[in-house]
Amino acid sequence: ERFNRKLMDYLIWYNTKRPHWSLKLQSPVDYLLKNNYLSRMCWTNT
Repeated sequence: ERFNRKLMDYLIWYNTKRPHWSLKLQSPVDYLLKNNYLSRMCWTNT
């Protein structure tokens, strides 16, 4: 339980707060929001 909580906290921080060099010092969430990126993974064709 404790490990899962710490891991979840880290992943949230990593994807929402931490700047990434490959994204020009933006967080992944900021990058997606600013670039209107839409993932095509896991979409169904129904």
